[in-house]
Amino acid sequence: MKEQVRNERLLRETVERFLQSPSLEQSILQSLSDVGLHLNVDRIGVYCVDSNTKLGTFKYEWCAKGVPKIRKRLQNIIINEFPWWVGQITPYEPMCITDGNTIPSAGVAERKILQSLDIKSLMAIPFHKGMDFTGFIGVTSSKRREYSEEEKSLLQAFTHIIAQVMETQQNLVIT
Repeated sequence: MKEQVRNERLLRETVERFLQSPSLEQSILQSLSDVGLHLNVDRIGVYCVDSNTKLGTFKYEWCAKGVPKIRKRLQNIIINEFPWWVGQITPYEPMCITDGNTIPSAGVAERKILQSLDIKSLMAIPFHKGMDFTGFIGVTSSKRREYSEEEKSLLQAFTHIIAQVMETQQNLVIT
């Protein structure tokens, strides 16, 4: 129960930040920091996918102290080159990998990239615009790790908030 109260407070503070701050980017980065620290992960980031070009871009990233940033290495990635990942992430459910070495042979490209980035475990929550997969928020760790149901629920709710804020901002820019 205590964890649920902490999670609800964190989500409420996230929403309030977006309502009060004029800077979308600063609000997202601060919110990523808060959630990353709360979940005690190495990294949390927002990865966006252009539904027309199918190019993925690591847009926002927070890293724990001493953890190297990888955002610049993950720009304009052709997501179709990672079919196992796409098949796992797009069905609206959290994807959890507790040990990157256990990714099946169908995900050899995915396993290699995770190993090159020293990522042992991850949880990714997809977001969509209509029926189009448009990205995910992911947390990673350099250690093998299981994610609890409470952590999954928190990251799902957080992803929903961030996705809605980004979609609203995009709609404001377009119109």
